[in-house]
Amino acid sequence: MKCALLSLYCLALICGLVSTTQAVIGQSVDLFKKLGTQQLVVVKTTNFETNQGQLFYYELDRATNRWQQKLPTFAVTIGRKGLAWGAGLHQPTSTGGPQKREGDGKSPAGIFRIGTAFGSRPANAVGGLKMPYIHADKHTFCVDDPASAQYNQLVNTDTLKATWNSAEQMLIPDYDYGFVVEYNYPKANPNDGSCIFIHLWRNSQTGTAGCTAMSKTNLLYLFRRLDSGKKPLLVQMPASEYEQQKKKYGLP
Repeated sequence: MKCALLSLYCLALICGLVSTTQAVIGQSVDLFKKLGTQQLVVVKTTNFETNQGQLFYYELDRATNRWQQKLPTFAVTIGRKGLAWGAGLHQPTSTGGPQKREGDGKSPAGIFRIGTAFGSRPANAVGGLKMPYIHADKHTFCVDDPASAQYNQLVNTDTLKATWNSAEQMLIPDYDYGFVVEYNYPKANPNDGSCIFIHLWRNSQTGTAGCTAMSKTNLLYLFRRLDSGKKPLLVQMPASEYEQQKKKYGLP
């Protein structure tokens, strides 16, 4: 299939590699029945301000319809200024907390689809991939200019003329391995935040610009596990908020 649009991420959308819907799910929901989800990446923090969190990885046991933890819990870093509620699959909460904005240094809190994987190596050099994959090169960028038509998209300047004022280079060490978090997606609201990823951390203490980061060893665990056919989700929020949402969404 040839794609008329020249954005790499649009290519993934048109070819069916990345989900094209981001509907808000209802009041009480079975994530498997509603979304087909069988994999959860859960990140809990102690509050909205910290840049540290713990990651729990679960898979759904179809025989018992129960979530089973499949990896040891491990540390992650998040936005240098913590978390803020962002546009995702969850309903807006009434419990308070900040709202995510472009450039606020906060990671989005809520429930989000995990989209395409990406990295600095060709797909055949990564091995074991069960997710769509974008091989990033020096022409690959993520547009974070709210005034651009390509806002919150991965683009390739080999095939698309740069008309934006700001974009993030994707060929950097932090992005040797990563996943797109489908935040503020597919229709991006200007200034609500962009270019949210799961990627490699610089160290265990340094917060990110708004992404979720971890060690290479742990990120490669996710690379080998996550499967687009199992509709993986990122569930990320303070532990106290998670407890309030747990029953509503059937979370482990």
